Amino acid sequence: MAHDVFVSHSSKDKPTADAVCAVLESQGIRCWVAPRDIIPGREWGASIVEAIKGAKVMVLIFSAHANSSPQINKEVERAINKGVPVIPMRIEDIVPTESLEYFLSSNHWLDAFSPPLEKHLQRLAQNVRQFIGGPAREVLPIPVAEHELREKAEAEKLAEEKRQLDQVKHQLEEQRRLMAAEKKKADEAATLAENRKKVEIAEAARLAEGKREAAETMEKTRRAEAERRAAEIVERERIAKVTAAEIARAAEEKRKAVEVAGDMPSTETKHKKPEASGAAASSKERNRRMAVAGSLLAIVITLLAWMFIQQEQQQAKTDALVAQAAKQQAAAQQPIIAEEQRAAKIEKEAADGIRTAQAKAGQERLAKPTDPYKILSVPDQYNTIQSAVDAANNGDTVQVKAGTYSESLLIRQKEIRLIGEGKDVVTVQVPAAQVKPALNCVGMKTGFISGITFEQDNAAGVMHFELDKSTGIGVGATTVPVVNFYEDGNAVEMADCRIQMGGGVGIGVNDCSPKITACVIQKNGSEGINVSGTNAAPGIIYNDIRVNGSEGIEFIGGAAGKTEKNVCENNGTYGIYEDSYVRETNSGPAPILEANLCRSNGASGIGLDAYVTMGDVEQNLCENNKKDGINIDSHVDNHAIIDFNICRDNLECGIDLYSAKNLKIGDNNQFGGNGAGDKMMPPH
Repeated sequence: MAHDVFVSHSSKDKPTADAVCAVLESQGIRCWVAPRDIIPGREWGASIVEAIKGAKVMVLIFSAHANSSPQINKEVERAINKGVPVIPMRIEDIVPTESLEYFLSSNHWLDAFSPPLEKHLQRLAQNVRQFIGGPAREVLPIPVAEHELREKAEAEKLAEEKRQLDQVKHQLEEQRRLMAAEKKKADEAATLAENRKKVEIAEAARLAEGKREAAETMEKTRRAEAERRAAEIVERERIAKVTAAEIARAAEEKRKAVEVAGDMPSTETKHKKPEASGAAASSKERNRRMAVAGSLLAIVITLLAWMFIQQEQQQAKTDALVAQAAKQQAAAQQPIIAEEQRAAKIEKEAADGIRTAQAKAGQERLAKPTDPYKILSVPDQYNTIQSAVDAANNGDTVQVKAGTYSESLLIRQKEIRLIGEGKDVVTVQVPAAQVKPALNCVGMKTGFISGITFEQDNAAGVMHFELDKSTGIGVGATTVPVVNFYEDGNAVEMADCRIQMGGGVGIGVNDCSPKITACVIQKNGSEGINVSGTNAAPGIIYNDIRVNGSEGIEFIGGAAGKTEKNVCENNGTYGIYEDSYVRETNSGPAPILEANLCRSNGASGIGLDAYVTMGDVEQNLCENNKKDGINIDSHVDNHAIIDFNICRDNLECGIDLYSAKNLKIGDNNQFGGNGAGDKMMPPH
């Protein structure tokens, strides 16, 4: 249909568009307006472009709805491109976006936001007539249009009142949500404090039990030693008695012999007088008896002195043995206590760090942007998150309220903040059967993403292999990461988000270095976090990474970065794994693993497969893993420091040096309760 005017409008401003068409067509000015004039069966976009091309002038009904509509932006751009004049009729007193301002900066605006609308429509008809030519006609009364205008005015008044009521209601709901969030945080903090107290009580009970067992062992040793000493004393008393009896018997025999000798008088004695002979015999007998008694007393005193000396010497030996046993027991307990203290410290620092980082992310989410940056609210202003992202400019904030949003987000070369009300109430879920990330960040140099759960439907499949350089997504892949970072991204931070239920990787980091903090990455089919590319060096700090199909964190393809104070628990293979094969010809920085808790994983807590220099591995706690605490396969000379780690209760070795060259294995690693080799298994 031949026409003079193309009426560009938002579908939400249809009453105004109908009034414009009615007034213009009443004066013989032919209008084209969608969807009225789109021929059934024709493609919408092609019809729009063809209608703009065939128009002599475009009338733009400018409102807040039109200002935020990507479709309006495209229609104005096509009109400018085709040389079609644009008459902007502003029905709301708002400032156009930068893109519309670019196209309309030189145009004269027709302001029509003061009632009544009819007088502005008459002036619009006059302006249009100047562009298309021909005589002006008298404006005929159009009862239907006037009725619609009155209805529109009433509707706008009611809408304004409703908007104000909704705004008050929203403010009240916002206050309730904030109060509920604060209460939830307080409850979580109380629960964590209670759990921490229970852990501390259990730890204290375990240490007390250890001390009690040590005390019982020492008491048993003391009692056994006392019983042995008592038995020795009894034995010595028996020996003394036997000895004394033998001495007495010998003395008695000697006495009898002397008496026999005394009863046989000599020849000289026979000639002495009987009186003198009897007195001498009596004196001699007394002397003999005194000598025998003196000898016996000397023997008894000597024996008692010997027994006392032996007893004192034995007591000194016993005391020395007891003291040595106590010292050995204390020395044996000291490493265990130190190990427990260090392990508890690593675990506490990781848990406290996660809570602190989550609280910091919550404060960051509450920060308001400063002029000229603005907030784009979903769903208040935009029905979808993607439409808000598309409309946002660098520095703007897309604020997402509670709800589940079925969409796949793409942030391409924009520096914005994507903020949800909290990962427990905001979820971005990829529509079923779509092989897309929930969030794909391509060339996003800076930005902040927080307070959102990103998830897929855990579709079956494997991680992609061939990379599309324009999107960072695998070509022909059957699964893709739930969240994908690709190119640049060296100042992007994702904090306090949840990434889950992916068929493959939870977070994919390709050739960029975002900061990932205080996130929960769980229940993904492959790695929790996969870092690849020689330009990748992310900061992965204070995250809870558990129940993923393979590794908790994996570095491949020459990737580097710092991995610190993460909890990697119950993952299918390794807690943390590094494969530096690509860096064999590109010797760059290596991942640094520090103070991570790797527990109950399907393979080793930490696995290092290094073809070039690998990073230091220090202060990590690796326990209850199905294989080794730390497994090292270093194929070249290496100078990485492996020290201050605690490897305990693993099914195989504490540290398995499968192949290790020139590693600096420190003396401060601690072991206990491991299987084969317990401590370290040498290269084999």
